[in-house]
Amino acid sequence: MKLLDALKDCDVKILGEELVEVKGVDNNSRNIKENDIFVAIDGANTKGINYLKSAIENGAGAAVVDSKYYLDILDKIKEDEIYGNISYVFSKNVLKEMARISKSVYGNSSKDLILIGITGTKGKTTTASIIKEILRSMDENVLLIGTNGAYINEKEVFNTGRTTLESFENERLFKLAKEQNVKYAVLEVSSQAMIKQRLFGTEFNEMTFTNFSEEHISPNEHPNIESYFDAKIMAMDLSDTNI
Repeated sequence: MKLLDALKDCDVKILGEELVEVKGVDNNSRNIKENDIFVAIDGANTKGINYLKSAIENGAGAAVVDSKYYLDILDKIKEDEIYGNISYVFSKNVLKEMARISKSVYGNSSKDLILIGITGTKGKTTTASIIKEILRSMDENVLLIGTNGAYINEKEVFNTGRTTLESFENERLFKLAKEQNVKYAVLEVSSQAMIKQRLFGTEFNEMTFTNFSEEHISPNEHPNIESYFDAKIMAMDLSDTNI
């Protein structure tokens, strides 16, 4: 796929070759392969652009960067020619663009699946597992993504490490599920996933809200109970059918 095609739904500014071939998406420079798109996301104590060189050395064909770093990128290109070897995509909302680009690159396969989401303070993992087992008892093929891993039927296909994956990881799994004739996808949906746009643009057929209590209130998660509840409502807004 050409970079320009991958950006068809994005509001961005491009610096460099628009027709470069791109194959995948990742936000970890160590995982970048030839012609992948590296998404430079700032962490709590570091800038994503600090890992650009590593991504380029691993074969990145393009990088998505926050618009506020435009002049920094120009300086890097002047200082070291390696930074001029890729195209840059500048966005005011890198997390949303990562979701949009991932859908384009991996074929937006979620539209061919029946998506069931589970959100709530407690009970997400148990509820998702029960739904999966019910569907399996009906001889349906099921993708389950949650705290305990990502499974297609009984086979683990990805070690998740968190409740809800990054947008590009979800899109990879949706594509794999489609290729393996999976009909249903059951996902645990965390409040942090909503804040970090991990499911931006993903439409669920059904979203279940298990319960709500005063947890996850901290400087690193939600500053107050209202913020936490708003994130749960954002999850419910991903579907027209809520339980």
